[in-house]
Amino acid sequence: MSLIQGLLNQLCEIYSVTTDAYSDITRAKVYSNVNCRWQEVITKVVSSTGEERIATVQVWILPDYIVKENYELLKDGKYYKILVINKEVDLSGQIDHFKLYLA
Repeated sequence: MSLIQGLLNQLCEIYSVTTDAYSDITRAKVYSNVNCRWQEVITKVVSSTGEERIATVQVWILPDYIVKENYELLKDGKYYKILVINKEVDLSGQIDHFKLYLA
């Protein structure tokens, strides 16, 4: 059982995002009704490409879901882009949850 299981009392949806040759965005729902913890806070993060970015939301989810940095989360009718994914581990070294930084 995850250390944060009891704190995941909000819901969001996860979408994959693709862009065609004309820069049109297409979203495909990957997961719906994902239990999460959602916190709006401004944070400076470093992306996997080394860019410093400003995140406006932090989200915690269980490792049951596979997410990538080009995915978006939908909450309350607004899409948020995943900037950084942190894997948080428990005391045994197993992945306990993901902490996502969104903008």
